[in-house]
Amino acid sequence: MIITFRFSVAMKLALCLLSGLLLSCDAQRDGSRRAVDAEVDESPGSVVAVGAASAEESPVDHAESGSVSVSLQSNALGFHRRLADELANVDPSSAGWESETFSEFVSAEMKHVVAEILEHPGPVDAELMAALVSEGFACTSLRAEKLAPLMDEHEIAVNEGAAVTSDRRHLKVEGFVEALSLLAQPFDGATEVHAKFKVMHVEKQDARILTRLLFEMGGKKSSGWVQATSVWHCEWTVETPWRLMSVE
Repeated sequence: MIITFRFSVAMKLALCLLSGLLLSCDAQRDGSRRAVDAEVDESPGSVVAVGAASAEESPVDHAESGSVSVSLQSNALGFHRRLADELANVDPSSAGWESETFSEFVSAEMKHVVAEILEHPGPVDAELMAALVSEGFACTSLRAEKLAPLMDEHEIAVNEGAAVTSDRRHLKVEGFVEALSLLAQPFDGATEVHAKFKVMHVEKQDARILTRLLFEMGGKKSSGWVQATSVWHCEWTVETPWRLMSVE
């Protein structure tokens, strides 16, 4: 769409006069500002707060004339940069942030191992999975066995899954791979498949670490977009290297 504006001679003249008036006001404002600055500089021992000073500007100026100029923005910006640099170099494990360190570990493992398997079905790296789960790993079905319609209108259908049984029948690495394969079945033939996890809760106990993860998986099929959402309750070993013990 192209919009064309046509101006008459009178309108052009009015715009020129308005532009000249604005330039005149700006010049008067700049002159008044310079006059105020000159008056302040002449008064000995005065303090001038400069809020728009550049980051490289010295926080103290006009030392020879006896006046002091304080750059508030420069001080704040310098403090922000120092704080950002210090936080960037902090190691959460050495700083005592155990839950933060563990949360980052879980997010990385679920993304690079579990989500990768769900997004790209095929042969699974057994060694990679063995490095994630413990020898006594067990999990329930990760997919709701029964679905009840919750909404179906305006070309949007939402189904709610019934509570999954607490029977941990999928055992060890092979069982986990099987459970993930069943979870991904509704996305067979889909494109733009994506899976992601978000750590919502971490609780360290004497013999285990409990986590609650929000799981989301989506993809595009010929009938439209499909998405699955659920909450995973996971148990991890306390000893490092951390290993996944169970999923419900």
